[in-house]
Amino acid sequence: MTRRALHATAIVATLLLTPVLTACGTPLEGIVSESVESAVEDATGTKVESGGEIPADFPAEVPLIDGEVTYGGSLEVNGTQNWTVTITTTEPVADAFANIRTQLTDAGFTQSVINETTDSANGAFTGTNYSLIVTASVADSQTSITYVVTSAVAG
Repeated sequence: MTRRALHATAIVATLLLTPVLTACGTPLEGIVSESVESAVEDATGTKVESGGEIPADFPAEVPLIDGEVTYGGSLEVNGTQNWTVTITTTEPVADAFANIRTQLTDAGFTQSVINETTDSANGAFTGTNYSLIVTASVADSQTSITYVVTSAVAG
């Protein structure tokens, strides 16, 4: 595996696994989050920031659904900024995802891929400055929504 592929794998693992492993509200939350951040920083030299809030540098032009923020992360790789935010809401998956689609399209994003089932939904959206993937699923009688946002690559 090339060094570049290893870096990409570590970054993707951080963005996807940290919200799952930190199980909001447990004593392991801080330990796991710091361990994952340190591992990625050691492996890639990339600065990673994560926690239970929306990252300070999260783009204002990407609307988020109302709810409880359970995870927020930010990292830059090769000049491309990436963010992950997970929010829980009491809205059913279908209603929450419909609201998200409306928010994003009203904000100028174009939807390209949408998949919906009874208890999950996901979609890809593209805007002038950002692209994102949004997933929604049932978790502990609530709807968990994860936004993975990437800044547009210049060039």
